[in-house]
Amino acid sequence: MLNTFSEVGISTAIVTGAGSGIGRAVALRLRSKGWKVALVGRRAKSLEETATLMHEGPEGEGYMVLPADVSRESEVRRLVQQVRTKWGRIDALINNAGVAPLLPIEATTMELLEEVFGANTFGPALLIAAVLPIFNEQGGHGTVINISSLAARDPFPGFFVYAASKAALESLARSIRNEVPSVTTFNLRVGAADTDMIRGIFTKDQLAGFTLLSPDRVARTVVDCIEGKVDPTDGTIEITA
Repeated sequence: MLNTFSEVGISTAIVTGAGSGIGRAVALRLRSKGWKVALVGRRAKSLEETATLMHEGPEGEGYMVLPADVSRESEVRRLVQQVRTKWGRIDALINNAGVAPLLPIEATTMELLEEVFGANTFGPALLIAAVLPIFNEQGGHGTVINISSLAARDPFPGFFVYAASKAALESLARSIRNEVPSVTTFNLRVGAADTDMIRGIFTKDQLAGFTLLSPDRVARTVVDCIEGKVDPTDGTIEITA
């Protein structure tokens, strides 16, 4: 039997990369369902724009704007503590923030590896480590959703580092499933979505052959997973249309 958010008292979510694209769509959809949402990202202005779309005043009780670089442990611990202090609990973590440079394999440098793995893998790992003790204090329940990519299993040329970072991200969820089975985990492998990130790395001509996913299409699946409408047995879902 699937747990629903009402059964385990889920009400508060942290969404990274909430300033645009999939993260923004997830945050808006969760807030529309009455969730309290912590908006996390590097750009405060973009997060404020997301908050404005929630149609609440600047003092709205249903959201927090938390600019942060999740690849920095001190910033992760700070933002998690801020959420807990304000709302008293954390019930869902959506690891969506990421970077996706399109470069040939021979362009790989240590700086590039640190940048990509920092945003796509190390940041989510730090967040998971910070919220798990809170989940445990709440009876062991909680949900972690990692926004991965089809590139994790079938890398597009130029995604040498990006694909590896997403494959590592997926491994984090599998470790949670084995070590803390009471926590619900999902890896969502997303195809090409209509976001600023993908339009920033591919030209119009390159995108002409793709049917881009709506960010809200992904957001609907995220919410369905959190609400217990999706069987978590496998834990990996591919979203291609």
